Amino acid sequence: MTKTVNLLHSQFDRDGEEALGIVWSAHEQGNPTIQAICERWPQMRRLIPYMERANLLRRNGDIVEFTDEGRQRAEQLVRRNRLAEVLLNQVLEVSPEGTAYTACLWEHMLTSEVTDNICTFLGHPRQCPHGKPIPPGECCRKMVREVTPLVQPLTSLRVGGTGKIVFITPRVHKRLDRLAALGIVPGTEISLKQKSPSYVIRCGETEVAIESSVAADIFVRETSPTK
Repeated sequence: MTKTVNLLHSQFDRDGEEALGIVWSAHEQGNPTIQAICERWPQMRRLIPYMERANLLRRNGDIVEFTDEGRQRAEQLVRRNRLAEVLLNQVLEVSPEGTAYTACLWEHMLTSEVTDNICTFLGHPRQCPHGKPIPPGECCRKMVREVTPLVQPLTSLRVGGTGKIVFITPRVHKRLDRLAALGIVPGTEISLKQKSPSYVIRCGETEVAIESSVAADIFVRETSPTK
């Protein structure tokens, strides 16, 4: 009787996941041959036999293929990695080139629940900052096309709608001080009164006019959508 090696719960956890990611990328690039994969990461010559015994990969001639379980795990891994890149790039303003290292760390740590929450927070993005597709998760499949992202820029809020400020990403730091002086800070609930010729928001008992470029830097979670 063949013994199945539980690779992803052994000392090979990290290397096993890296191997799945490399094979996934090789298939995306249209060259999943053993030679091409091993040229990218020589350790694959040692790992492929383990992955086969773990029922995650199989060889078909010179081609490395996924088993059903292997494809599912690889898809989840790639999804975590690319969502992490979007979060780092769009929210934390890390350059696309600078996201790779941290995203590679996060892909091994994020739980399914946290991953889906990040995806919802970002509005179910379809591509990473490098233009590669992000495998959809259960949260994406449940999402109705008309549903708006959980967090969106103030410019996407409809006139008459209210929202709670989640974060502010000013391109110019002085803007943050200016907004804070007006009481426009994370956690504050605001309502949008108009969009043209300038954005007018109500914050408590005060109405403030701001430029569209400033409104684009304010991200809110809609609390009372208009119909």
